[in-house]
Amino acid sequence: MVAADNWDSHPNAIKLWKFGQTPLQGRLVYHNMDWNVGAPNHVSHANAKPGMTPEQQAELERFKKTVAETRLALKEVRKNLRQDAEGLVFWTKVANIALMPLLVAFLGLLLALIRKRKTA
Repeated sequence: MVAADNWDSHPNAIKLWKFGQTPLQGRLVYHNMDWNVGAPNHVSHANAKPGMTPEQQAELERFKKTVAETRLALKEVRKNLRQDAEGLVFWTKVANIALMPLLVAFLGLLLALIRKRKTA
């Protein structure tokens, strides 16, 4: 059962109570940060799953959150990998377009210089 606990040290505490425990204890599921703020008027059970304990539901929600965080991290890794690949393509083009003709020209001048020394 989900209900308010007026004796809790947290402002407007709402707890998940499990009957059958001695002493009766509840797990804190909501509280405000200020005693002057009113408590919620409605608590929804829309996310409750039949046949699952509240602990199983909480673990399932933690797992879903972990999956979402992992997907975001994977998306970031893919973005960085794509940027690295684009950078590599850019420098390959620079080497092919600019450096190779310069290397060929340098080798041509070197060969001309060597031939000129042999004939002189």
